[in-house]
Amino acid sequence: MHNNNIYQQGSPPMNIYTQDFPRRLLFKTCASIIMLLLFISGYISAQETGKEDREPKKINDKSDPGIRVFHVAQKNPKATDSGPGDQLTPFMTISAAAAKAGPGDTVIVHSGTYREKVSPAKGGAKGKPVVYMSAEVGDVVIKGSDIWKPEWISYKNIPGVYEGKLDKSIFHERNPYETGISIAGGDRNKKVRPAETAILPRTIGQIFINSAKAAQVESLEDVEKHPNSWIVSPSGESIIVHFSGENRKPEDYSVEISVRNRIFSPFRRGLGYMTIKGFIFEHCANQGPFPQGGAVSVRSGHNWVIEDNTIRHAATIGLDCGSETWDCSNLPDTHPDDKHVIIGGSHNIRNNVISDNGLCGIAGWNHGGTVIFGNIIERNNNMNFYTAYDASWEEWGGIKLHASNALVEGNLIRDNEGHGIWIDNGYENARITRNLVVNNRMAGIFLELGAGPVLIDNNIVAFTRPLGFVDRVGGDFYSGFGIYAHDASDLIVAHNMLLSNSGTGVFMRTITDRSYGGKHVETSNERIVNNVFCDNGRGAIGLPYPSQYAKGNISDGNLILARDPGELFVINEFKECPPGKEVVSALETKLKEAGIPQENRPNLSNWPAHPFLDMIQWRLLMKQDGQSIEFTKDLTILLRPRIPNISIKINDAFLAARSLEIDLVDIDYNGDAMPADHRLPGPFQNLKSGKNTIPLWPVIGGCQAAERKFKTSMIANYEKYLHKPKDILKPENSSVEESFSFADMNSRPAGLWTAARQAGLNPDFTGTYLKNDNAPGAEISAQASGGGQRSPSSVVFFNAPSDGWYQMEISGKLIKRLSESAGFAVVTIYMLDAEGEKYRYLGEFKLNSANGYGGFPPDFKWNGEMALKQGWRIAVRMQIVSPGAAPAGSGNLLIDKFNARRLSVTPQE
Repeated sequence: MHNNNIYQQGSPPMNIYTQDFPRRLLFKTCASIIMLLLFISGYISAQETGKEDREPKKINDKSDPGIRVFHVAQKNPKATDSGPGDQLTPFMTISAAAAKAGPGDTVIVHSGTYREKVSPAKGGAKGKPVVYMSAEVGDVVIKGSDIWKPEWISYKNIPGVYEGKLDKSIFHERNPYETGISIAGGDRNKKVRPAETAILPRTIGQIFINSAKAAQVESLEDVEKHPNSWIVSPSGESIIVHFSGENRKPEDYSVEISVRNRIFSPFRRGLGYMTIKGFIFEHCANQGPFPQGGAVSVRSGHNWVIEDNTIRHAATIGLDCGSETWDCSNLPDTHPDDKHVIIGGSHNIRNNVISDNGLCGIAGWNHGGTVIFGNIIERNNNMNFYTAYDASWEEWGGIKLHASNALVEGNLIRDNEGHGIWIDNGYENARITRNLVVNNRMAGIFLELGAGPVLIDNNIVAFTRPLGFVDRVGGDFYSGFGIYAHDASDLIVAHNMLLSNSGTGVFMRTITDRSYGGKHVETSNERIVNNVFCDNGRGAIGLPYPSQYAKGNISDGNLILARDPGELFVINEFKECPPGKEVVSALETKLKEAGIPQENRPNLSNWPAHPFLDMIQWRLLMKQDGQSIEFTKDLTILLRPRIPNISIKINDAFLAARSLEIDLVDIDYNGDAMPADHRLPGPFQNLKSGKNTIPLWPVIGGCQAAERKFKTSMIANYEKYLHKPKDILKPENSSVEESFSFADMNSRPAGLWTAARQAGLNPDFTGTYLKNDNAPGAEISAQASGGGQRSPSSVVFFNAPSDGWYQMEISGKLIKRLSESAGFAVVTIYMLDAEGEKYRYLGEFKLNSANGYGGFPPDFKWNGEMALKQGWRIAVRMQIVSPGAAPAGSGNLLIDKFNARRLSVTPQE
């Protein structure tokens, strides 16, 4: 048995919300009990007081007697927005309740269709969320559309084609039927009507006929030919609709047109602690990013819970959960005091159905700590936006995040016309686990632009389709990869199943000269281990040939079944597809040295155009997959995505396969604990010889098992990371043997504290300095270049003078403010070995002054304990981040406390 423990668990677990039995039954039962108690209470009160005009009943909560429950029931004959909003005299609209609800309050909405934009006035507080809930899941529909009954006129006497004039007074914000779709950082309000061109650009409006979405076409000829289609007239004054069905008039149909640019969205940004539960949101006329603005929008808020909802038929984004934009001048419907960058995050998005949205299901720019669990995300980007045609930015997919510390777990992500899961431009400490990702387009899971680490484990990714644009390799640029990454390092891809994707199962490459973290992007320190690959169209694994931008990669412990054994692996080179002469020459040399017969070698003159390798060639050239196993028979995998379940027929050879040990992966796809001694490749550990049929969704061990906890974790120990010294144990009984602080800096030997500038997290240090070495503190500074870049870093180190167990206490504050909207400071604390080559992350803080990049404090404090070898260092690093198109920014950080205490063992009596 080969046991290569190259990983070790890092930071503490993140809990995820769970339920003990089916959520709908639980929700209905609880809601019914609440309503019954409130009704009885309200009835008795009415009998005692005889008053109709009264305040909502207060919940008997001794800790806060002011918590209230409001009711909204449009079907109640006594409903009025001028009443108390209690059980007997409820509000007519949700907006009336939203204007009053505050921390700890609950708004219960009763059955009906509500055509309004809900803009909560207040957020909640920790332990006192504002809760908006449907009385029964799915009984309340909130629409961004209105019923449309124009005076219909036959269009050119074509059967079924009619024209209706637009009454512009029906629009609540802008007119969506003269506004073009913008997926860019530019003009969000470009008028595309009137127009005199043959091709008439699509608008952000939508039309629904008998509740079904009609297709928006781009020429009068198309609308004349195709039933169930529509177009805005060239003048912009009317809409032409081609109804389906023979001998029917428009009056026979129910026609709805979208008129609102949001459905649930606060006016003020940055509100926190809100819950939205059990609604159907649909028919939004929202503009594309940037800014990001979903039909349901957290508006840069924090700590929201969004559960048991259906969010569908938005023109662009269904749900946005991030921080909207870096360019706040572009924000619509925003209070003047909120037109600065506000960073949100830490949301729980669970058990929703997010489907049929024009661009993407969930979008979240620049946020962290969000959990996306147990959702169905399907048929998004149904407007088929692509950069080569009608979008200047790529923002499509089921889930599109710019998010660190995110947990994406247990979701069913299928049939999207874009990437299934896409995390871009910052994915540190994220985890993507136990998802069923099926029949998406371009890539099932896509990581772009960053340096991790990130853990992608126990996912099933199957049937990914290509985009269709020609690539330099002669295939599609997005050829239907299972798991894909470009310009991204530090990925751990472990225990996944990659099945029948049209492209490569796992494909990684560097394609640009962009920078991240102050240095050139790379495809380095990747781990592709313990996966099962079956019948992927362009090979199992693709990696770049080793270079300065591709180093430290490991692929091993995989099990591979391929349709062509000669095409198991595919190679690429930095910005070179196909590979260049250096790679061809290296392959030729390796084949000759190994004595491979000429007839078993590829034709090297043609090989670069089709750069595939078999197992032997891959091992010779790349020195990878030494313990991986190639199967040619006796392994059958049948995935039934509509049930969904999977049948796996295996033999004893499969069960004998050994995988590399990865401590961080604690459970498999089914929630079963990973075996301590013999772990199988792939996402299932409890397989038996013969046929195994396994249900795939909903995942077990999460939303159904009581108190199941899932971890998102800093992936702390593979080769570039620093292992804990095993020979230094934390003392059980100890005292402080020696203390070190800035206050006695000058009385200590030189070199106890040092400083440096660095270009990235783990660079060569370019010199040491301390600007203020005669005072109890150290001042460091950083300058960002703007435009979506991170600055070079300034660092202060404590250098351990001897082996031992240390207690650290560090604090600091910004003493020079960054200019407003210029970005923010990131302070990272980590541990380095004596050579500065390996490190371990310990903590991170985002800082700014009160008037700068919104929501961040100006100071930080950190305490920790750890074992240090002599010469190891504790580092405090400062960087400036200028997100998106933000201008350059600079800042100074004063580290006013950097104390260390070395402990000694006190013998027990």
